[in-house]
Amino acid sequence: VRAHSKKIKKIGVVVNNCDGFVGNRMLRSYATESMLVLEDGGCDVASIDKAIVDFGVALGPFQMADLAGNDISYLIKKERRSRNLLYERESNLGDELVEKFNRVGQKAMKGWYNYDARLGRLPLPSEEVSKFVSDYRVSKGIVPLSHVPDHVIVERVIYPLINEGFKILEENIAYHPNDIDIIYIYGYGWPAWRGGPMFFADQSVGLPKLLSKLEEFYHTYPGSDYFKPSALLQTCVSKGIGVQEYYNQRASMKSKL
Repeated sequence: VRAHSKKIKKIGVVVNNCDGFVGNRMLRSYATESMLVLEDGGCDVASIDKAIVDFGVALGPFQMADLAGNDISYLIKKERRSRNLLYERESNLGDELVEKFNRVGQKAMKGWYNYDARLGRLPLPSEEVSKFVSDYRVSKGIVPLSHVPDHVIVERVIYPLINEGFKILEENIAYHPNDIDIIYIYGYGWPAWRGGPMFFADQSVGLPKLLSKLEEFYHTYPGSDYFKPSALLQTCVSKGIGVQEYYNQRASMKSKL
């Protein structure tokens, strides 16, 4: 596989099989929590996207959803619901956006944003979406938060994605944290200067802080299994080492056998 990837001038990573493989599996918690951040209030579609783009990701979660097609995520969620595979805590905002307004994304010139053929892919604010989100909160009895700072948006959206990366390593779906970093830098618009999500966790966030925030979110937002800290993350913190060092030590031990 690696040899063929080089032959066609692509970056190839060998992984085991699971729902969504590595990249999309990690993206599920990211997309789910983005919707719940919006549902909670204190921010809107554009401010959530801006926080994530300012962090360095190529597209915010709602820009990405419009590009991929909101009808696709709607159908995937519908299929998961039929197999009882949804998280206990999920928002129906995205479902209703498709069902009630047929706002399926860029291909329809309307999704979470409006689009104008003369302006290409430029996302434009939608009064219809703003009113829909506001009315949705009222219908669910949600009292909107007054304000959500950018760093909180990043923590709630990015940290569960990283946590899922740890779980993928636990399950041997990916063999090394570098594999996940390569997938995200080359395939998902992750900012290369941050070194990939697993490198970012090690070198920028720090695993003790990551663990602490995940534990906080897991208790604050019950029903979101993606906030439940990975056993591998807990092991690394208890040993006082990063995940890169953990895998380097394991490789060193194997080489000595």
